[in-house]
Amino acid sequence: MPGARPGQHGDPHGWNSLDNDVKTHQGSLAFWERRGFLINDALEWRTAEGGNRLTIRGRLHVRGGYSIAVDKVLAVRVARGRREVQTVRSAYQALRELPDGQVRERFRYDNDHQYSREGHLDAHHKHVYDRHGKEQVVWVGRDNWPTLHKVIDELYELALQLNDTLWQ
Repeated sequence: MPGARPGQHGDPHGWNSLDNDVKTHQGSLAFWERRGFLINDALEWRTAEGGNRLTIRGRLHVRGGYSIAVDKVLAVRVARGRREVQTVRSAYQALRELPDGQVRERFRYDNDHQYSREGHLDAHHKHVYDRHGKEQVVWVGRDNWPTLHKVIDELYELALQLNDTLWQ
């Protein structure tokens, strides 16, 4: 079911116009909604710190009992007469609620804390959970730090691997 999605140009983690950031976000969610994977967008966008911060928090609920918990903070500035944003902190946690009500973590990307004891060069890392809930932390680095849209793509691929009846 994947197809052409709205693309990003340049550094996806650099400064970007707020209008373009919102348009890219909405385009990606619309892509997954049209394909029936995204069921509910329960993300809240709020301005904080006198307009110098934007937070995006909440969940994206997708097919198969999966969801992505989002906690993202963007710095906001005005440059050349337009508002621009840049992500400074993010956490994307992929979860699955099982039929018995248990919630299982699948993976989580964040840059909330640095794993210097493991030799990570920066704070961008991924928590991976096996089927028994055992966690492994993997450094991904700034260059491989995914945008929310890539996290949705990854969860889609994982959901297909784990549940071949996802579309029934």
